[in-house]
Amino acid sequence: MISRFLIFILTLQIGLCVELPSGVTATTQKSSSSKTTKAVSKVSILCYHDFSAKYDATEMRIRKEAFEKQMRQIKDSNLNVISMADFIEWKRGERELPKSNIMITIDDGWKSIYLIAYPILKELDFPFTVGLYTNFIESGKLSLSKEMIKEMMQSGMTISSHSVSHPLPSAIKDKRTTDEPSYLSFLKDEIGTSKESLEKAFDTKISTYIYPGGYFTQEMFPILRSFSYEYAFTVKPGKITRDSKDLQLPRYVILGTTDRIFEYALDFGKTAPKEKKSSQLPHTVKPLPETEISDRLPWIGADLSKVKNLNRESVYMRVGGFGQVKANFLPNSNKFEWQATRPLRAPSYDVTVQWKIKGKSNYQSPLQWKFYLNKQAYYINTSRR
Repeated sequence: MISRFLIFILTLQIGLCVELPSGVTATTQKSSSSKTTKAVSKVSILCYHDFSAKYDATEMRIRKEAFEKQMRQIKDSNLNVISMADFIEWKRGERELPKSNIMITIDDGWKSIYLIAYPILKELDFPFTVGLYTNFIESGKLSLSKEMIKEMMQSGMTISSHSVSHPLPSAIKDKRTTDEPSYLSFLKDEIGTSKESLEKAFDTKISTYIYPGGYFTQEMFPILRSFSYEYAFTVKPGKITRDSKDLQLPRYVILGTTDRIFEYALDFGKTAPKEKKSSQLPHTVKPLPETEISDRLPWIGADLSKVKNLNRESVYMRVGGFGQVKANFLPNSNKFEWQATRPLRAPSYDVTVQWKIKGKSNYQSPLQWKFYLNKQAYYINTSRR
């Protein structure tokens, strides 16, 4: 039954998308930077999932009219829309691109890609790539059929491997705690078998991999190379240059509930939401003001070490949606912190920390800041379309 494909990741943490063992850093991963002396061009990759002309938008499902509006905005902006083949040639250093480029990717393989997104993209002559996980193909009335995939490929669509079963980050972590041979065998099957199956079914060569949920570990890198993958894509937002690491390439996950991430993806003046430096506040806080986070259970706090004669008993914290929270001082410090007790869901959160000075009856001016939630959780609702 298609309901078996219900996937709900509540805590995808971009900052923890790669897990490296002690002494190993991401800089050991091969990149294409040696093939160019100057990285001027940038590529912004959009990531969509599901589409609907009837049902309400969700984080991972965008309404037809909203998607069409976004595509026409790209057209009207005269941004250069490239194919995966264009991207690969550019990343190898075999061709040049304009300064600002867009690439469109769609994950999973929902039938709505064929019914809704494909006609719009075809009309606008926009190339696009679909990341397919093989267990989902022709698995039910909501998934793409092989014939649909082949028809879109004839019109220029390319496909990328998205694993065999789309394992959740929790499943990968569980496998990682087993014996090493079993864990590596699991990774080889998800990464390698998917590639072999797609190449055979659709008579094409595949050299790109899309991490399910954007989650990856350092053990995946040599396995990807062993199966001749050149590039792999995450869900960490950001612009790509030729210097970007080949197996850790960022993408912007476009949510159906807001245009905010889409607007940042199209803004080549910055690669992430506008960030206010912590120095603009009198005290260091976390998360930093006006920044996006992906951790849905973050630590929120302020370092009040600079406050002279702080009345520690008077300090309190308020967090939007939670009210006054039970924050505490870390041992032997004046760092006042609290961890969210339930997963964050709102687009933004306002934080207030206030305190008194010893011997004073009035509270000092409040320390106030805002941060945003970048909802990169992977959510698929198969109950209706």
